[in-house]
Amino acid sequence: MEKRNDRLWEGAESPGPDEGVGKADPLSEAPVTTDKNSVLVEIGRVITASPDIDDVYSQFAELVQHLIQFDRIDIVSIDVERGEICTEFVHWIDLDGPFAQIGGMRPLAGSISEQVFAQRSGVLFAPSDHTDVEKDYPRHFATYETGILSSMMVPLVSSGTVVGSLALMSTKRLAYGEDLLRLAEQVGLQISGAVANAAFYAEHERAQNQLATLAAIGRVVNSSLDIEQVLGQIVDQTRTLLSFDALAINLIESDGATLKTVHMAGGEDGSGWQYGRTYPIAKTVSEDVLRDGRGVVFQPSARAEVAERYSSTLPAFDIGYRSLIVVPLTVEDNAIGTMTLLSKGDGAYSNRDLAVTERVAHEVSGAIANARLYEERLKADRLHSSNKPVRMEIQLRMLGSNRRLTESSSTARLL
Repeated sequence: MEKRNDRLWEGAESPGPDEGVGKADPLSEAPVTTDKNSVLVEIGRVITASPDIDDVYSQFAELVQHLIQFDRIDIVSIDVERGEICTEFVHWIDLDGPFAQIGGMRPLAGSISEQVFAQRSGVLFAPSDHTDVEKDYPRHFATYETGILSSMMVPLVSSGTVVGSLALMSTKRLAYGEDLLRLAEQVGLQISGAVANAAFYAEHERAQNQLATLAAIGRVVNSSLDIEQVLGQIVDQTRTLLSFDALAINLIESDGATLKTVHMAGGEDGSGWQYGRTYPIAKTVSEDVLRDGRGVVFQPSARAEVAERYSSTLPAFDIGYRSLIVVPLTVEDNAIGTMTLLSKGDGAYSNRDLAVTERVAHEVSGAIANARLYEERLKADRLHSSNKPVRMEIQLRMLGSNRRLTESSSTARLL
């Protein structure tokens, strides 16, 4: 059953079958057509004619513009297992935020796509003000703030599975009605297969790149015993896997109650993390991570949420950081510290990013373990070297005593 916010749509007239069809978008100079069937046939031809998915999406958007007016069109793939959606294509308005870019990931929860997936049918959404957005679809808030007042989203179904969603958005209030929603669902049927195939190949390529980068990080760990050099190279490699504005590696001090930041990349701008700084573990995300032994993604929507849960991260929130990943560093199942990633993007991190961060942290832990083992070996060697003269003196004294004892015994025998 289609979800419809009757309160928001109360008093609005549903557009007629041809209302909004064939009207050129102000940003587009494409010719106008009212022959819906021919456009749908052409969309089907375009989708099967080119192996270049980016070319397919661009032509698809131009053709859809002949059918339905929009100021923005989005195509996203849905990964239910990971609880996230990925932007596969964006056309027209470029919104702020990492999720507005092609390849950007964001949580499925709280999005219109979540509702589309659950009910397997289209959704119309035209909020009267920001409170409606915050109540119904909080993940849509950033889009609403850019001036999008009407949204229409339909499921993309391939082989009986919802693989994504198609969204058409307008800066006009109440721009879409039931008839255009039905038309959008027809359009969605045309592009579903291409989205499913593209998502499959993109995931395969992503996995291959991830494995290659993690292998490179593994080689870095074993390439040097200079821990600063190793950590710096690991951070550089991590940038190819994850987006972050700051990264901190923190180790537990001997008192067990504080952490010391031993490596910092970016973020020394009042975020609260600073190279060489020691701070209490209490009331930090690290406290939960170290206690539970698993990583945390923290992406607060308001300052009050930060103050209530992790007050120590308020300085970072106040200067613009909105997304945080913290994972444990462990050696032989013993926690030795945490690794923190920070981003200024809203909803920048997903469960996939958390899993990747944990794998990188495993390599960081190995590098730190190697460095500590090397340091202990050097200490042992220095201790051995410093004790050598003492041992030699003792041996010489013992040798002298034995010689005198031998001489005394020989004299006694002569007497």
